[in-house]
Amino acid sequence: MSSKRRETLVLSQLAYLYLLQGYVDRAALIYQTLHILEPQILQHLRGIAVAHARAGRHDKALAALDELALRGAVDAPFYSLRSRVLADLGRLEEAQAAMRSYLAVRAARAAQGKDPSVRKAG
Repeated sequence: MSSKRRETLVLSQLAYLYLLQGYVDRAALIYQTLHILEPQILQHLRGIAVAHARAGRHDKALAALDELALRGAVDAPFYSLRSRVLADLGRLEEAQAAMRSYLAVRAARAAQGKDPSVRKAG
């Protein structure tokens, strides 16, 4: 592992800790810096979206989510966050559509046995 990659991993962990502790502005800044340094790592972009959503900057969160969607990084957590952001913006029909997509992805993963949070009866 290169020293640059090691440093970006440490910064990513720091951003995550800031996010957990409620320092969303610091987390957003670190994730944005990491996204500039490593634009191919989509987790940085997801961190940007989460930090902005928690800070109430829903337009910026939505912009990051749109970029994730353009890169094909849509999954259940993506739709869940998108639904919350759209609901906070008052775009309720779009929020409902995103939540339906979230539920569809979860159901598909559960049917494939890939969703650990869904247990089989019996």
